Amino acid sequence: MPKVTNETPGSTPFENVKLAFAHPALAEDFRERDARRVEKLVDSTLLKPGTQPAQIEALCVEAVAWGFRSVCVPPCYVTLARDALARAFEAQHARLLPLVPKSPPPREVLVCTVVGFPNGYATTASKVHEASLLLKDAHEIDFVQNVGWVKAGLWAKLAEETRALVEQARAAGGTHGPGALVKVILETSLLDESEIRACTQLHAESGVHVVKTSTGFGSRGATLADTTIMAQALANVTAKTGLCYGIKASGGVRTRADALAHLAIGVTRIGTSSGASLAEGSAQQGTTRVGTGDY
Repeated sequence: MPKVTNETPGSTPFENVKLAFAHPALAEDFRERDARRVEKLVDSTLLKPGTQPAQIEALCVEAVAWGFRSVCVPPCYVTLARDALARAFEAQHARLLPLVPKSPPPREVLVCTVVGFPNGYATTASKVHEASLLLKDAHEIDFVQNVGWVKAGLWAKLAEETRALVEQARAAGGTHGPGALVKVILETSLLDESEIRACTQLHAESGVHVVKTSTGFGSRGATLADTTIMAQALANVTAKTGLCYGIKASGGVRTRADALAHLAIGVTRIGTSSGASLAEGSAQQGTTRVGTGDY
């Protein structure tokens, strides 16, 4: 296991940190988190095996209406999501203009997709190739780490894979620009506390921008204990690198109260299929069906 720093940061993991970000897009996420604007941090997610095109269209319309951060969709629907978001964006702006002539256009909603999903044990080469194809239309990728490598202590292979995917994402930005945002999915339900801490630190030090809890196909989703460990580990990496990193809590975040509890720890994105409920502040209590991709 890589050497892990265990110092506990202050009450707020990134409190008073005025440093650079691992990716420029994180600056907006940190601002929205500090303002507790939950809906602006939602990655509205639909990754169930039976997902149909019409559902992706509806997901995109809802995302534009609420101003979510992104839609997270299956790889086969990345181009559809890109086009559906563009249509929804134009339609929303057209509706607003007669009411508020100087109304700015709706906020751009990003396209996020998954790589090596949901088990993470594809080869590094296949993950990199998959990312290269998807990043023609996607702005962000969430890739699943190889949990078997974690259990076997193959830390160098994990780091090598992360670096390869980050480099591929950087290449997607061309000669200029930072490239695509890269999130790594740990699948925390399969890890103990020391493994969560070690994986978080290793991936951040290997160049990943955001560390994410879960796929939605494990035995459980994000817990406050998970995101607390991740925030502590990332604060320690920040102290060494001078860069701030994001945390994505996914799975089981069903209410606004759930989301706010994670934001208070330092979470900067919420992966959920209940985006509208979070945005409305609904008290509706949903039940996550584990192992189904239900967020």
